[in-house]
Amino acid sequence: MHFGLRGCKEHRDMCLGDVKLKQTADGEELLEFNERQTKTRTGSDCRDVRKMAPKMFATDGSERDPVVVYKLYERKRPGKMNEDDSPFYLAVNNTLKKESLQTKEWFKAAPVGINKLNSLMKTMAQKAGINNERLRNHSGRKKMIQTLSENDIPPTHIAQLSGHKNLKSLESYSKVSSKQEMQMSKVLSGYTSGSAAKTSSDKTVNSPPTCSPISEAQQAMALFSGAVIKGGNFSININTVNQSPKLTLEQEPSQNSTKDEALSKWKRLKPLEDSDDEF
Repeated sequence: MHFGLRGCKEHRDMCLGDVKLKQTADGEELLEFNERQTKTRTGSDCRDVRKMAPKMFATDGSERDPVVVYKLYERKRPGKMNEDDSPFYLAVNNTLKKESLQTKEWFKAAPVGINKLNSLMKTMAQKAGINNERLRNHSGRKKMIQTLSENDIPPTHIAQLSGHKNLKSLESYSKVSSKQEMQMSKVLSGYTSGSAAKTSSDKTVNSPPTCSPISEAQQAMALFSGAVIKGGNFSININTVNQSPKLTLEQEPSQNSTKDEALSKWKRLKPLEDSDDEF
């Protein structure tokens, strides 16, 4: 599936040397596929090659790791069938006894039959309990393109891996999945997975802060606490409780309060000084 081979012919034509075991600069192992003649690339033009060689990287080192499986497959092949031009798919040695599995080769020094190879995917599906009569060898190529498309890989990248020259050709391989249909429906409905969380956060941001008069007064008093201001003209108005401060003084009533109030109503007359001027 990683190499995206078509049907039966490309599998039949593949040789052992077409798949090379390599390592990255970081030491990670991978399998790289070097394409031969295909449906769209007949070999007449040496410049007509894939823009990138398909690769299959190692995973977790388990028995399902593709690199581990490849190494085991290479060890269990006959020695003379490990040349670069040897067929990649070999016939199974059905006469091998169980006690000889660890010491003998598992395969014959002959390529697998074309009919056997053509029904390989169907046989695998039946043994895995998958009831789908439409599964064929070409299904691996279709599954590769469909999986990459569902995971939002750009069509230009998929075409480089699959070897398609025309992006329109990818439409016949991929289709809209149920998950993508649900996602498109939610987008058209204006609903996304993060909409509820966003609405909640918007309410929190837009709600005005509530502060008690005491906390406001404390904030105003601490406004210039520890500040050092030099030079310039400053005009500072501080209103801690949204109103001008008022000072109310209460005085105890005295006995002379009535007399004082009466005197306060009269103005003191200033006497005129003597003058020699005549009128």
